[in-house]
Amino acid sequence: MKPTELTADGKTISINHDRCSGTGMCRETIPELFEVDSYAWLNPEFDLANSSVEKLEEAAEMCPWFAITVTTTS
Repeated sequence: MKPTELTADGKTISINHDRCSGTGMCRETIPELFEVDSYAWLNPEFDLANSSVEKLEEAAEMCPWFAITVTTTS
């Protein structure tokens, strides 16, 4: 099973499948991070450590069901 949460370098992104409808709006923002079938999944090979927090937050904002959460620790 593919992951619904990734953490690296103080950043965490997660998908709540109780909310996810699999529309794929997130994939439009970061196609190399998201894989979509009936739900969105995270690509475990994605380089989260070197990704932009702003881009991750943009992908989360694209979700019409608010299923994606991005958190950071400083």
